[in-house]
Amino acid sequence: MGLAMSPDSSRPMLRITSFCGPPGAAPASCAMLSSCQARGFWGRVGSGILRHHSGRVEGRASMRIIRSSDFTEGRWRNGMGVSWDIASDPPGTDDFGWRFAIARIEADVPFSNYPLVDRIFTLIEGNGLDLAFEGHRSLAVHRRFVPHPYPCDVPTSCRLRDGPCRALNLFVRRGAWRAVADVLSSGADLAHPGPILLFALQGAADVNGHALAEGDAAIASDAITADTEGFLYAARLSPS
Repeated sequence: MGLAMSPDSSRPMLRITSFCGPPGAAPASCAMLSSCQARGFWGRVGSGILRHHSGRVEGRASMRIIRSSDFTEGRWRNGMGVSWDIASDPPGTDDFGWRFAIARIEADVPFSNYPLVDRIFTLIEGNGLDLAFEGHRSLAVHRRFVPHPYPCDVPTSCRLRDGPCRALNLFVRRGAWRAVADVLSSGADLAHPGPILLFALQGAADVNGHALAEGDAAIASDAITADTEGFLYAARLSPS
């Protein structure tokens, strides 16, 4: 699952709006943002509700800023790589409902297995990689800032294309949570009753009047108004 890109730009130009199937199959698309939805086996790619600015959003709730220096460094579940935990619910346990984290991939390795968990995988640094899924078609992850959903309980291995990579991962417990991830490349308003996870992928961002430096994250709810100089990741979480 992926996103068509402009041949002369690294910015997402098209948005996947409705697709369900194994990685490697052809997606449908329409204009503007990268968007994907993790929901059930292989996830489902779905339309989001981000819209261009129409004024400030009313009734905004509090927001927690998580600076990159506050991320918690650790190891992958299988011990094959380094990760940085951003946030999870509940925190500090493998029995999470959802988990937001960064992984550094330094070699061709198997990925950790998480029973009954789905993942939205977004390349944020490096020259790309290929994911091989046991019994399913492989997935080419060649572009940064394009979310790809897949299940974490299918054996998965990674082959790097040209050097180490880093990826932003959102894990959701199947049957407990579902998630929709968008990549924003301009100002937008977003309304959602549940948690909204944010990550400044490239360049600074302003969210509800709070400054995020590149690499910073935040957790908001209810509504946000966002502006970005580059790319801002926004994932909406909902109970299943």
